Amino acid sequence: MKVLRCGLMFFLLITLGACAKPAPPKVETTFDWKADFSSYRTWMWTDKKPVVADSLIGDDPLDRMIRRAVDRELGNKGLRPVADKPDLLVKYKGKIQAAVSASPGATGYSYNWRWSKSAAGGMQQDSYRKGTLVIDLIDAQTRELVWRGSTSRSLTYEEGARGKIPEVVREILSHYPPRR
Repeated sequence: MKVLRCGLMFFLLITLGACAKPAPPKVETTFDWKADFSSYRTWMWTDKKPVVADSLIGDDPLDRMIRRAVDRELGNKGLRPVADKPDLLVKYKGKIQAAVSASPGATGYSYNWRWSKSAAGGMQQDSYRKGTLVIDLIDAQTRELVWRGSTSRSLTYEEGARGKIPEVVREILSHYPPRR
C-alpha cells in the first residue's frame, strides 16, 4: 500500500512539474547606492531626440518602438520628458547576436533483449539568435550612471521580438526605482 501511495505521489509531482511554466528571463539591475531616486522627476534622451520624432525623421521602427515603450513606462513611474534641464538622461543599447548552445550527446545500442545508453556520444550544438536590451539612467548633473537594467532572451524570429519590446521594457523598468 505504501509503495502504491509513494508511486502515486511521485507521478503527481512529475505531472505538476511538467505543467509548470519555465522561469521568465532574468532582469539584471545595478544602481548607485548614494543616488536619491526620489529627487528625479524629469528625463530626456541622451541624444536629445524628442520622443515624438517618429516617422517625420524616418528613424528605424525598432528604435521608435523602444523609445515609445521607455517613454510610457517612465511616465507610469511619474517621470515626465522635458526638452531642457532634465534630472535624468536616458539611453538604451540593443543587440541581436548569434549564439550557440552545446550539450553532451548520448548514444545507445541494443543487443538481444535490452537497450543500453552510453554518454560516449559527441556534442550536440544548437544555434539560435539572442537579443539583449540595456537601459541606462544617468544623473544629468553629475553625468554618472545611477541605474542600469538589462535582460537577454533567445529569439525565434525578429518580427516576434518586435512585438515583445513593450513587455521587455516594462519588465526592465519594473525594477526602477530600486528597492534598497
